[in-house]
Amino acid sequence: MSSGNLADLGSIPLSQIEHPLIAKANRLLSMSADELMALKISAVRDRLWYRVKIEQFRGAAHIDANGVLWLCAAGFRRDGDRDDFYKSFERLCVNGSEIFLPTESDQKRLRLELLLEFEQRRLASLRERVIEAVVTAFRDRRTVAVELPTDLDESRQEFRSTAMLQVDISDNGPDYPNDLTISIEIINYTGPKFEDVLLEVQDAMPGISRSDWDVVPDMNSSQVPSWWVVVPERWIEAVCADYVIRGAPAMAVDPPDLTDGSGVWCHIVMKEGLTEAVVVGCTVRALCGRTFHPVRDPDGRDACPACVAAHARIQEIEAARRMARFGTEAP
Repeated sequence: MSSGNLADLGSIPLSQIEHPLIAKANRLLSMSADELMALKISAVRDRLWYRVKIEQFRGAAHIDANGVLWLCAAGFRRDGDRDDFYKSFERLCVNGSEIFLPTESDQKRLRLELLLEFEQRRLASLRERVIEAVVTAFRDRRTVAVELPTDLDESRQEFRSTAMLQVDISDNGPDYPNDLTISIEIINYTGPKFEDVLLEVQDAMPGISRSDWDVVPDMNSSQVPSWWVVVPERWIEAVCADYVIRGAPAMAVDPPDLTDGSGVWCHIVMKEGLTEAVVVGCTVRALCGRTFHPVRDPDGRDACPACVAAHARIQEIEAARRMARFGTEAP
């Protein structure tokens, strides 16, 4: 990294750095005892070190008491040169090789990497269960309940399910025959981070912004709150189609993009929430059902035919309601 040959690693686990020497070192754990002994650095006697060779790169690896493989030193092959990696390594280990062993900081980083890996797996498992619940609720038109992996049992390296998710999908009424209402409830949660679990569930539904959800009743009520969002039926159809093609596990780590895209139309959206969407960057839902981020100037584009038709339908409904109320059509 200091030489500029590697970019800032960020949160990537060290074992996943794309380098041929690390890839070769990772193969040692799959070797037999005899194969490992053939790679032993015999000149270093206080503990077992193994040679790692590929191309011009050379390394020294150690397997600790917990079976964890560490690539502790690395350099280059320089045949016949005093600076050849293995000659230098052997000289530096004359008084003991502990100087190359993992430090306390290395052990902490490893623990954090493992926790990050388990957290990513937990989130993927949660998203997978949410997607399966949505698909099942739509296909069977029934309320579906699934357990959510909300926590990690570090001692057993397993997920704990401390909450239940209920998903219900219903029609949005005769005035909006192409819309569906998704309702979710999180029940029996015993942990301290309810809001985090809620956001994880909402984020598991592709193409739906957090700001699209409404809650009934208010969070201060003693009743179990229910969150709901209105989506076009084609949204759930797209989710189901992707579920059939790729399956929930693939969708959980690589969700389908059901927002934005390079639309050729300008769309009609309800005024409420539009300003916030432009300023904050959240999504809006057009009358045609398309969910997108309003970031383009609509001037010069033709109006979406589906939006125009939906707008005309809304006007007809409003006109009919005015007639029924006042006995005459408003001018």
